[in-house]
Amino acid sequence: MVRSLSRKRQAIVAVGGGLPCFHENMEWMNANGLTVYLEASAAFLFHRLLKEKKSRPLISHLSDIELMIYITETLAARRLFYERAKFVVNAENCTPVKLSAAIRKKIE
Repeated sequence: MVRSLSRKRQAIVAVGGGLPCFHENMEWMNANGLTVYLEASAAFLFHRLLKEKKSRPLISHLSDIELMIYITETLAARRLFYERAKFVVNAENCTPVKLSAAIRKKIE
């Protein structure tokens, strides 16, 4: 699906967390656009996901401790792929306005 977007121009695509880790997707995305890794700590992600846990089938059955372990392990396994992004932004201190400004600056 992500590769079908190559004909689009000036599109922002938010991919699922695992997408960059499979089928050489990160390499393909880097070759076809500006990739941005919104970097966040496991603790930050835990507090964010805790609010949405019931609506997310992958984590809805996990206890809080299991959720933190899941996030920590998944982040560790995926970080290698995420860090290949062309641009890394600290998501913990970022607002949409700040992110937009940082991306514009990177493009220019």
